[in-house]
Amino acid sequence: MTGEKKAMVELVEIEKYFGSVGAVKGVSLEIYQGEFLTLLGPSGCGKTTTLRMIGGFEEPDRGDVLIDGVSVRGKKPFERDVNTVFQSYALFPHMSVFQNVAFGLKMKGVKEKEYRPKVEEALKLVKMETYADRLPKQLSGGEQQRVAVARAIVNNPRVLLLDEPLGALDLKLRKQMQVELKHLQKRLGMTFVYVTHDQEEALVMSDRVAVMNSGLIEQVDSPRDVYRYPRSRFVADFIGDTNLLDCVMKGIDRDYVLLEHGETIIYAVSHYEAAPVSGQPAHLSIRPEDITILGTEASEKLKDDRKIGSKDHLNVIPAVVEEVIFVGSTAKIIVRTKTPSGFTLTAHAPISSAHAMLGQEVYVSWEPDQSVFTTE
Repeated sequence: MTGEKKAMVELVEIEKYFGSVGAVKGVSLEIYQGEFLTLLGPSGCGKTTTLRMIGGFEEPDRGDVLIDGVSVRGKKPFERDVNTVFQSYALFPHMSVFQNVAFGLKMKGVKEKEYRPKVEEALKLVKMETYADRLPKQLSGGEQQRVAVARAIVNNPRVLLLDEPLGALDLKLRKQMQVELKHLQKRLGMTFVYVTHDQEEALVMSDRVAVMNSGLIEQVDSPRDVYRYPRSRFVADFIGDTNLLDCVMKGIDRDYVLLEHGETIIYAVSHYEAAPVSGQPAHLSIRPEDITILGTEASEKLKDDRKIGSKDHLNVIPAVVEEVIFVGSTAKIIVRTKTPSGFTLTAHAPISSAHAMLGQEVYVSWEPDQSVFTTE
């Protein structure tokens, strides 16, 4: 996203209740023109209900939805300048691919000589122009998904809503379609609002990710910042693999925040504006790929090279390797620290060095700025 950002969709304190259950609880969010924004969260977090309120399939009990600065409260889905792609695709089985894509334009009274080039262009964009005469039953799942997208974009809506559209596809095809959808969104310059529970999918495709939990948005950030700098324990735990430790803040030492887990002091760097408060509970997140496993000699050399309190000070903790799990090109190394509380950590290591680690006494280390903590 470059230049001045214009809000294409604005959610203003929207709430939605089903009986006494709050599905969405006062959500406010700006979604920018030409942005790919993903609503990410577990089942029941409110992401699909939020999408449906943008699309007009649900009305908020409180708050407002604006599209291009205009309130759409009370407007039907067809009265809003949005289109929706559902997981089921909802193609008409008795119509050809061309007829499915043209259906919306025909219903609006557009003449064939006007809609034909638009339909052909939409099919070309999704690489389905040679399938125009086929019926949906003659298409694979991925091909049906492309047709559903073509039908949604042929009207050139300001906003395209996508409700887990890749959920029914196998893993390999889903990864392929993730890349294709992202490229298509960039070519069109259209605002995409995407719903998924798949963290990797959200990180791969999005300009920004809004992480939802229990009807609320916990964090809205770039994929990198959601992953590297989670602002709550839930976000840290939900996005990717991490080591989570419940700690207590002990104070500040020069550039570092000191956290205590059990009797172990861990050096961290605050990534947030709020000043740490001594004695305050904190949740520490350390990604497995940020942890280095060292032999005794390498650890002693590091401690000699990097004096305590220096800018480059490492966290270095003795441990024993308890388990080695092979996961393709890397291995998960599970260690138990040789500290009074004896907590476990998971690290990643190359397979070439992992097989010899089981049962070995080692040291685990990581940089202070890779100790990401939150108080929420």
